[in-house]
Amino acid sequence: MKKKGMIIRFAIQLYVRFALILSF
Repeated sequence: MKKKGMIIRFAIQLYVRFALILSF
């Protein structure tokens, strides 16, 4: 359960990074 939460959090961080890169 904890591993799944960490993976989801990691995926969200990657998504946010890509969104910031694309916005620039």
